[in-house]
Amino acid sequence: MRIIVIEHEAGAGLGYLGGWLGMTCEVVRPYLGEAVPERAADGLIVLGGAAAAWEDERSPWQPATRDLLMRAVDDGTPTLAVCLGAQLLTLACGGTVERGANGLEVGLREVTALPAAASDRLLSHIGTDGGGSVVGTSVGTDGASGADANVGTDGASGAGAGVGTAGGSGTGMGVGTAGGSGVGAVGGSVAGIAVAVQYHQDAMTRLPDGAVPLMTGSQYANQAYRLGEAVWAIQFHPEATPEIFASWTAESALDGAEELNAEVKAAESTLIATWRPLAASFAKVVRATGRA
Repeated sequence: MRIIVIEHEAGAGLGYLGGWLGMTCEVVRPYLGEAVPERAADGLIVLGGAAAAWEDERSPWQPATRDLLMRAVDDGTPTLAVCLGAQLLTLACGGTVERGANGLEVGLREVTALPAAASDRLLSHIGTDGGGSVVGTSVGTDGASGADANVGTDGASGAGAGVGTAGGSGTGMGVGTAGGSGVGAVGGSVAGIAVAVQYHQDAMTRLPDGAVPLMTGSQYANQAYRLGEAVWAIQFHPEATPEIFASWTAESALDGAEELNAEVKAAESTLIATWRPLAASFAKVVRATGRA
């Protein structure tokens, strides 16, 4: 069985996922002139990148990638769309992506499972024993992301991104406490809180029709959702190793990079425990769908 991977740039590869999936991954690199296929194989992963989801002139393969994602939804192909990939999926399926009103979200940040995550095949482990949930973590505090950063990755191409509003809460989310920790779920009780690597400024502000919200956060509400039974959009970076994250902060000359890098490195074992089960579950979905 084979998973097609769309890699938008050399510095934003499969990372952890390459070792966690346990399946053959065929990496397509359109930035090197490789053609985006019309359809995926047994599964599809679309990774992150520096362009905004609407910046087709910057990344001319994005229309073909959006078409590929839309066909994957129509065909029921197991799909994992990460950060820019999630934003491309959102646009392809009629949702809205725009420059985030709350600035750059970067570093080790909390994400909170919504009630629907409890029965989701990829995210039901969040908040359960042994599932990598985090208790007593203090991340995502005001200014922890390096305020006034001139940075752009995964759609954040605009300079002058101010990071971290007081409490980091987003308008209309119904979430957020001072510092961004202990986040409450939209419309329901907390199913579990975990930490994840973030690096984005653009936001999925309106999800496609039929999307099931799965995770939220204090700075941006839409952190993960599912379309149908087998297509997932994830705004954060489960694939990012500490080394990959450090390469992103170095490339962008991000203010506070050393502290952010250290926080991600210190949480490495927690990140692995939290997000490795997601990769294993996705591989299981691919295998099960392929046999069906």
